[in-house]
Amino acid sequence: MKKIKYTKSLSAGKNNNAIAFVGGKSGGHIIPALTLAQQEVKNNKTTHILFFSTSSALDKKIISTSAIAPTHIPLPITPVNVKNPLQLIWCCLSFILAFFKSLYHLKKFRAQRVISMGGLVSLPVCFAAKLLRIPISIYELNAVPGKAVTLLAKTGADIYTCFKKTAQFFPKNKCLFSAYPIRYSANTLKIGKQKALKEIGLSPNKPTILILGGSQGSIFINTLIKQWIVSQPEQVKNVQIIHQTGSYDTTDWNIFYATHGISAHSFTYQDNLGIYYQAADIIICRSGAGTLFESIFFKKFIITIPLQSSATTNHQVDNANAFKKQYPHLIWVMNQKMLKKFPEELFGVLNSLLDIQYASHTTQKNKKTF
Repeated sequence: MKKIKYTKSLSAGKNNNAIAFVGGKSGGHIIPALTLAQQEVKNNKTTHILFFSTSSALDKKIISTSAIAPTHIPLPITPVNVKNPLQLIWCCLSFILAFFKSLYHLKKFRAQRVISMGGLVSLPVCFAAKLLRIPISIYELNAVPGKAVTLLAKTGADIYTCFKKTAQFFPKNKCLFSAYPIRYSANTLKIGKQKALKEIGLSPNKPTILILGGSQGSIFINTLIKQWIVSQPEQVKNVQIIHQTGSYDTTDWNIFYATHGISAHSFTYQDNLGIYYQAADIIICRSGAGTLFESIFFKKFIITIPLQSSATTNHQVDNANAFKKQYPHLIWVMNQKMLKKFPEELFGVLNSLLDIQYASHTTQKNKKTF
């Protein structure tokens, strides 16, 4: 990855190494931004990090757990709804307020650079930075750029893409390829699968499925897992599950898994998933760029169900297809609309991967016996 060069401080003072990051609404924006911020602090301990995000509870929770303890500036961003005039007016007012709040803090802390991860929240911050003549760098984490990044690219900002194909959407002289800022290092891999399972409290002799629905969880994936377990008791009796259920699911998953005789570890949200990735054999997940890059980093079998949205973009579908093309031996892409009608398609792929894992675990067990 090309190292970002910083300009001289806009003015003298104790905050002359301040760098502003902006990302929000999901862990997919915030976590890679925090990873980059940690790298900056590691390279220069005097660097002061500003972090602009939305004012959502999830954003605040993720940022509050960061080891770098940035100055957090939540912005009152409201999603655009052109069909509702009152909401549209409020969206415009919140955007103006966010712009002036960004302007104030960028100037107060004498920010040298703004690093954006895209999304609606990035617009007022980057527009304020443009007015103050602060250099802007944009990270497009998805295979196909979103509307906010496409708009910001016209400001003359440097653009870092994590998929090589993404460069076709931007001016060549402003676009650079960058490895996705994964939060895990080779040290995480040294933990070893057996040790990871032991720390979680699961058996080293059973195939392990890790279910991730993104930072907010996925009711759709959770429902599919219930259907699979209820409909195929013989197939699941020797399986163990690690499940990020999300905060919106009211199911008592501990009781559900216990009722069906399945060893499981469930939780609503955790910032550090490294030990869970390491413990897993198979991952079932959405197609956020971060989840896919991290799953590939740990070299796991992946069944991914892209979140499909006609309201904004289908960036998860684009991500999944890009990964499938690059890692056909590791990734199975499933269509959500198809699975609503025929969930057994997921069950078939999952059962086939489990058969491979059963055979592998049996072989390892026999080796230990001899």
